Amino acid sequence: MSSRLAILASGEGTTAEVCIRAAHSGSVNFTVPLVICSRRQAGIFARIERLNQELGLAIECVLVNATTHPAANGETIQTGQQTTA
Repeated sequence: MSSRLAILASGEGTTAEVCIRAAHSGSVNFTVPLVICSRRQAGIFARIERLNQELGLAIECVLVNATTHPAANGETIQTGQQTTA
C-alpha cells in the first residue's frame, strides 16, 4: 500500500509536478491526493488542473490562508505566527 502525500505550495508548482509525475509513473511509492496553496494567484492551480486532465487524476488543490481561515475574534496574529485553532 502506498502512502498518501499532501503537497504545500505557494508558486508555480514545478516541484509538485515532478512529485506527481513520479507518483503517477510508479517510480515512487506514494500518491498525491491533495495540494494546499497559500496564494490565490499561484500558478499551481492551473498546473494541477492540467495534470488532472492529462493524467486522468483527481488531485484536489485548495487555498488555505488568512483570508480563507481567519484568526478567531479577538485573536491578534503577527506575520509568521499561527492561530490558536
